[in-house]
Amino acid sequence: MLAVAAQLLGRCGAMAANLASLGLAARTLPETEFGIFVLVTGLVSVLIQMADFGTGPVFGQQAGALDDSRRMCGAFWGSFLAVRAGLAVLATAIGAALALSMSGPAAWAMLVVSLSAGFVAARFLDPLYQMAGVPWRSSATQLTGAAATLGLAALAARLHPTLDGFLLAFIAAAAVFCAASWIAAGGLVTSPVEVHGATVARILRLAAPIGVAGLLTSVNGRANLLFLNHFAGPDAVATFGAAYRVLDLAVNMAVLVLSPLIPVLSRSAQAGTEALATSLRGSVRLLLQLALPLLVATPVLSPLVMRVLYGAHYAGAAPVLDVLALVGFGVVFSLLASYALLALGMTHYAIWITGSSVIANLALNAVLVPRAGAMGAAVAAVGSECLLVTLACTALLHHVPGAVDVRASARALGLAAAGFLLLHIVPPVARETGSLLVLLACAAPLMRLWRERRGA
Repeated sequence: MLAVAAQLLGRCGAMAANLASLGLAARTLPETEFGIFVLVTGLVSVLIQMADFGTGPVFGQQAGALDDSRRMCGAFWGSFLAVRAGLAVLATAIGAALALSMSGPAAWAMLVVSLSAGFVAARFLDPLYQMAGVPWRSSATQLTGAAATLGLAALAARLHPTLDGFLLAFIAAAAVFCAASWIAAGGLVTSPVEVHGATVARILRLAAPIGVAGLLTSVNGRANLLFLNHFAGPDAVATFGAAYRVLDLAVNMAVLVLSPLIPVLSRSAQAGTEALATSLRGSVRLLLQLALPLLVATPVLSPLVMRVLYGAHYAGAAPVLDVLALVGFGVVFSLLASYALLALGMTHYAIWITGSSVIANLALNAVLVPRAGAMGAAVAAVGSECLLVTLACTALLHHVPGAVDVRASARALGLAAAGFLLLHIVPPVARETGSLLVLLACAAPLMRLWRERRGA
């Protein structure tokens, strides 16, 4: 439990530092330059996915490559590093090519920041710490990276408050994280390093389906920025990006909350379809209890959140966050469906479901962004997420009938709708207090989970 808590602390610290450093950039840079910063740092996440391309999960899967004496098979380790080095070079080259397709300050910024892709991709070492029985090293590297991210951003704001200053701080923080990761890995791999062509081919063959699906997901989440930059300019990117980074934080938290369900669902799947359906019904009820209060309270609290994070100048991004909250709500259930399908060993759905969502997102952005700017991009994100959730849940219900308690879900949605209407009927002075009380509704299922875990 302490190891899990330490890992959660490290990841939460990294996410909080990223959001805080973005807030510093928003308060320091002119809106146009902040929009460029949001654009290029957002696109780097696609490059990072390219540098990973599914090899991270494959690395974790190959637990047998590490024996009891913490010696990793030199052939696997060397071959894996060769694959990652090649992918990092490819990702950097793609970033440079993308920079050539841009113009003005955005082109230079994209070229510079693409150099960080290989550094951030060092996150693949986390499974090594886990397999070696030293998961606290993952927390140490995450917190070191978080401190570097926030500290260097503050230094840029103080000494060199320009776009170049924040870009250099971003790259330097990525380099610090990479260095800390390799230092923490010292002594865990002692076998002679070798590169075997057959092992390289096996790694790529295992990683390819996961990598394609992950890359599509990453492109889907960042295509909005490219459309906005092309049709509406960096100012619109700044507005949308400020709201979208809050959604990113919420999605990452959802992944942390839902990841422990994977082994639970896998055990249920081994017991039969009915056992899996029972587990899923309980999970859906729990997620509704957690997600619906957030969805109801967001429209009231979003102006305050945006002012606190980015300053009064970005309070106008609150309506965009209100729309994007629907995306976060959908992500929770698409993740649950994907984890359940994974428990059944059905991963072939991932590519065509995600691909369909990407196509819908691109089409909606092409239509809506020229007409409605940042709000159009937010609506496009909701539309593509709705399609993804629909397809994922349809596939799940096809294989696991009864996975959703329709009556209980309808009651929860009806109660949430009533709470939403009530918050907009009461006097404005009572809305924020009422929204905070609504958020307290999340505490009950969390306390129940804590008691169950403690009892277990």
